Amino acid sequence: MKDEGGGMKPDSSNAEPARTKREFSSFVHHPSLSLLCRVLVGGTFIVAATMKLMVPSENFEAAVRAFQLVPESWEWPIALVLPWIELFAGAFCLVGLYTRWSAAVIAGMLVGFVGALIWVQWKGLDLQTCGCFGRWDFVKTPGGLLVRDLVLLALTLPLLRRQRFWCSLEEYARAKQ
Repeated sequence: MKDEGGGMKPDSSNAEPARTKREFSSFVHHPSLSLLCRVLVGGTFIVAATMKLMVPSENFEAAVRAFQLVPESWEWPIALVLPWIELFAGAFCLVGLYTRWSAAVIAGMLVGFVGALIWVQWKGLDLQTCGCFGRWDFVKTPGGLLVRDLVLLALTLPLLRRQRFWCSLEEYARAKQ
């Protein structure tokens, strides 16, 4: 394209997508997004773990059994250990200590939870509760639980890349050096 002076005019049609991509990239990499993700994901896992730890382990064991996914001999150990993994991973994620590792643990658990929910829907099991928040869970359908877990999984993605985390213990320790 030529302008009035005979010179070449920049093609603005290509400049707009590049600017939009740059704006999106700056939003995705903004430190406040990772802080928001840490609070939402870490807080959710802390609350879920606390709700399971406040009641007898038999309640969560029954929820694990309802999935019909693991042998009976594994139900009790899963009911005992999983809430503690959720609690520590959530706490580390929330305070920003070993953030990438805790986000990876949480993402791994969420992939497992999504797989279990897909299994339940495929088998046509009547799942009354997933056991995520004990009896205080407000989401009751496998489809709703699947959506919640997929949203949480998406929120872990910004935390998995190497970056400096705003308002985190990692950043505080780095500043002290």
